[in-house]
Amino acid sequence: MRFMRQFIFTFIAILCIGASPSLFKGINIHPIKFLIEIWHNLNLLLHPNQLTYGKETVRPLIPDVFDPFFYSMVILLGGVILSLLFSIVLAFITFSLGKKWADGAVYISSYIEAIPDIFVIAILQLGIVWVYKMFGNVQVSFVSLGTDRIYIIPIIILSILPSFYLFRLEIRAFIEENEKQYTEFALGKGLSKFQIIFRHIFRNTVGSLYFNSKHMIWLMLSNLFMVEYFFNMYGIMMFIYQYHSPIVLTVCLLLIFLLFYGILLLTEALLKPWLRMSGDI
Repeated sequence: MRFMRQFIFTFIAILCIGASPSLFKGINIHPIKFLIEIWHNLNLLLHPNQLTYGKETVRPLIPDVFDPFFYSMVILLGGVILSLLFSIVLAFITFSLGKKWADGAVYISSYIEAIPDIFVIAILQLGIVWVYKMFGNVQVSFVSLGTDRIYIIPIIILSILPSFYLFRLEIRAFIEENEKQYTEFALGKGLSKFQIIFRHIFRNTVGSLYFNSKHMIWLMLSNLFMVEYFFNMYGIMMFIYQYHSPIVLTVCLLLIFLLFYGILLLTEALLKPWLRMSGDI
């Protein structure tokens, strides 16, 4: 029931966002046009074969939108997976070294998080150009040209700052769990520090990691446009930018929402025992 309410409210919000350009004209507000646009978009969604995009050349939106959509989602999901793996592994290693290392890592990561993504993109592009000039060859493409697509660099770019965000939160959760009495009891039973971290502390912080990853996904989505623009990628964000219209925006947002809504539902179902154990559901 909770998921159904979330789905309905989000669907209504997407319809409103898609129709929002018709709400404003200059400094004037036109609520009637806004409601008409919502109704028009809803009718179009019920007849997907009538969905079109483009001004000079009108083409069917379905299935043309799927190609840039799946390209962007591969980049986005790759960034999410890389961020999760990097933050968890780094949290394990840092916490195993002791509390001083953990406190220092939290302090440093908070500063790294403050670095703008555009600065990270610029530094990485300059670094690749420098490598190319020094060695005359570079094994990784750093810009999309024609039908050639790049994956590795955009995934890395998207994952850098969210990785440190998750790492900082995971380390703090580890520290809080480590202060509980059961860790001393586990040490008294002869368990190693690694066993305590993996079998007890990490398991009890899964809920926190899961719910913080939701925020991380929205953070990555907000940076996806910038990544696509700088690397000349023809993804979903550039598709929206190039063919901006209420129905294009609505359909693209719905596709993104449905994909991640399904993934989060599946993830929560798989992690339900751990989430209950950590008290997050």
